Amino acid sequence: MSDLNRKLNNFSTALSCLQEGGGQLEQAGDLGRDGLIQRFEFTFELAWKTLTACFEQEGLTGLVSPEGSRSWRLDCDPE
Repeated sequence: MSDLNRKLNNFSTALSCLQEGGGQLEQAGDLGRDGLIQRFEFTFELAWKTLTACFEQEGLTGLVSPEGSRSWRLDCDPE
C-alpha cells in the first residue's frame, strides 16, 4: 500500500469516527463534547497530512499550512 493510500485510509477511518461521534453528541454531555472536539482536531490533522502527500505526489511542494493551499486545485488520484 502506498503512503498516500495509507493516509487516505487513515483519514477515511477518522472521518467515520467523527461522524459517528457527531450523531451521538446530544446524549454525550460535556465529556462527549470534549471527545468530539478531540476527534475533530485529529481528523483535521489527518486531512492536512493527506492533502500534503497528494500535493507532493503532484509536484507541489512548500505548502506548510492549510492557509497556503487555498489557491491550489488538483486531481488527487492515489494510484
